[in-house]
Amino acid sequence: ALGPAAPACPLQPRAGAVWTEQKCIDRSLPERTGPDQTPRVLRAMLRPLQRLEHRMRLETLTRRLPQGSALAAAVLLTACDSGVTVDVLADPPPNVSSVSIPIKGVQFEDDSGDTDSIELDTADPVDLISYQNGTLYRLVTDEKLSKGDYNGVRLLFGDEEDATVTRSDGGVYPVNFDTNSYADVDFSLSDNDNEEILFAIDLRLSLAWDDDAEEYTFEPVTRAVREKDASTLSGVIDENLIDDCDEPGDAAVYLFEKENVDPDDYDDESPDPIATTPVRADGTGSYVYAFDALSEGKYTVSFTCEGNEENPSEDDDIDFEQSENVSIDSDESADQDFD
Repeated sequence: ALGPAAPACPLQPRAGAVWTEQKCIDRSLPERTGPDQTPRVLRAMLRPLQRLEHRMRLETLTRRLPQGSALAAAVLLTACDSGVTVDVLADPPPNVSSVSIPIKGVQFEDDSGDTDSIELDTADPVDLISYQNGTLYRLVTDEKLSKGDYNGVRLLFGDEEDATVTRSDGGVYPVNFDTNSYADVDFSLSDNDNEEILFAIDLRLSLAWDDDAEEYTFEPVTRAVREKDASTLSGVIDENLIDDCDEPGDAAVYLFEKENVDPDDYDDESPDPIATTPVRADGTGSYVYAFDALSEGKYTVSFTCEGNEENPSEDDDIDFEQSENVSIDSDESADQDFD
């Protein structure tokens, strides 16, 4: 279920246990005001538990325990569960004003192929178009996730009958769900660890239009990165390049893994772009682009005037006017202009 900003500890001796600075604290127990407040027999019983507390790196026990509450003491000193927070963003498609997709949770895959899922109480439709340009959708906060070494993550979706795409002209169309693959992301969880994951969906590459059926197929093209490692790439497009486009709104920038890639559209044949982004006027007369949620690595970034021609279910004949190599470090804001 969707966790609150300050979720309760997994084991509570009584009401009032809360999560504070990544430690389990039972605020229902009164503070101890002096050594005489704890009975001698209970102090003797607490000594081995205090040694356990030190090994588990929990805070020093400063709460008074009622007489005979050895179980409460043991519960208080139990390590907090590992947890994960997931934020979602989207790279927008052209000529679309809304992409409403029901999201029911998130699933992680570990190195052995086992999975661990976190499901929400309801799979409410989320307009993914609303979460771009640095605006994030908080999916889960500090939700329990099993210890282990993880290498993949994907969203879990609700009923496709609840999914719609609204075009800029007001037309509303149904959506069919297709293959839902994992995005690569490597992280490990042990006791008391909490990880934050940034998950991105490229909607230009994920939504395929079917003229005959007049509907979209949604096959998510995604990427993920630990938030503390997430990088960005942005730049300015020379006005002369924009002038060569039929319409400024047709311009887009594509991102490919590795350097010196001969750019191509998305057609399930290498090289496929891993992300795209529209070119926007910034209000000062300049045209700019930006990518979020990138991992460190070497990339080819390419400019085209034909981004609106992209249909991921077809081999589109898209021309790219310029390409540049770019190397991105972890947690970096990289720049690459097109002159």
